[in-house]
Amino acid sequence: MENFQELLQHQDEGLRELAKLWKEIGFDEENIRLRKHTVLEHFDGILSQMIQEEKNHKAGLLDSLERNTLICEKLKKEMGISVEDFDCDQSLIELTNFVKKEALRLKKMKEDRMVEVLKLKRQDEELCTKLCMDPFYISSTTVPTTAQLEGLKDHIKRMDDEKYDREEKFMTLKDNILKLYEELEHEPISDFEREIACEDAEYFILSSSNLSKASEVLKMLENQVKAQQKEHMLLVEKIENLYERLRMDMTEKYKFLSVHQGHGKSVLADLKLEIERLEEIKKANIEKFIINLRNELHDLWNKCFYSKKQRDDFLPLHSIDFNEELLDQHEAEVERMKEYHSQHKDLFLRVSQREEVWSKFIELERRAKDPTRLMNSRGNQLLIEEKERNKVNKALPRIEQELFELIDDWEQEHGKVFMVEGVCFSDFIAQQKEDHCRALEEEKNAKERA
Repeated sequence: MENFQELLQHQDEGLRELAKLWKEIGFDEENIRLRKHTVLEHFDGILSQMIQEEKNHKAGLLDSLERNTLICEKLKKEMGISVEDFDCDQSLIELTNFVKKEALRLKKMKEDRMVEVLKLKRQDEELCTKLCMDPFYISSTTVPTTAQLEGLKDHIKRMDDEKYDREEKFMTLKDNILKLYEELEHEPISDFEREIACEDAEYFILSSSNLSKASEVLKMLENQVKAQQKEHMLLVEKIENLYERLRMDMTEKYKFLSVHQGHGKSVLADLKLEIERLEEIKKANIEKFIINLRNELHDLWNKCFYSKKQRDDFLPLHSIDFNEELLDQHEAEVERMKEYHSQHKDLFLRVSQREEVWSKFIELERRAKDPTRLMNSRGNQLLIEEKERNKVNKALPRIEQELFELIDDWEQEHGKVFMVEGVCFSDFIAQQKEDHCRALEEEKNAKERA
């Protein structure tokens, strides 16, 4: 305001200086009036022009302020950020310059953010393509908000962690699968199996379905290992049976088996070739093998307390047409009897123990009736026999009672009669005792007749 007063004072001094000059020149009143009017018109024109120019300047500043303010508000909303509030005490030109700079800063931030989001989107899409998962949705044409950008970064981190976990799982699966191929001496069959075996984790699509299929391949190979292990065991068992049946040198068998460990294809093939060789030898000695099998059958029948009728029911036993079919029939019967004896060996063992005690009982009775035993006995022999007799007399009924209980449980479980010498156990014991009484009676009658 002081500057404005100085301007007015300077203007008055100038006008007075003009008026003085006009008088000194000698202008009359009319000329002086006209000149004053000219000066005033000139002043009014310059002032009006300056006022209009400043009004235009102010309008330009206001327009710039409004335009840049709208730009700032729009960018703030688009990017979801807050900016520094304007200082209301600032002059118009200061405020306009501040808002203009802020608009430029936000535009640069938008450009940088768009560059960043495109880079992050490519990274996210690459990860999701690798994992066969849906990428994080974010527009490529509009600037993302801060929350959207953070969401994209978080999604990339989770996808990167998931990729690491899946790569670890794939490498573990691949290592195990390759070991099983080597163990089985197999090659990948399908395109997918070859992809697992040959592709690096970097190029393998780590989708959940692919990892699941890889797990299925591993499971299939594990089952194949079990199957070939079982086949190896059966082939070795067959070789051992053939060596035993052929009465061949066991050292040769141990040597052969020692170099054919494992269950790979080549080992199984060699085992099968050895079985073929042994089978050929067996065919050449078929009669001898059938006779050996019959001896083995009689031994098994004895262990299982088979009666003569039960043995005769196996009709191939009486055939003399020694051929492959007859051999197979005998082998099948031996296997059946082995299985039968194995399933019930505890019961058969108890029956055998009872038979031993019964035989001891008969033997002691025979000794007791020997008229020469008193003359031939030495030392305390009679006392020892008496102790044995007491022991047997106590043991026999106890063992029989235990057997009756065990057999009753067995018959309840299996729903059939447990046979001993072709009859139930109670009939077997009754028949034994009846035969014993009959023998005693015949012996007594013979003595009376004598």
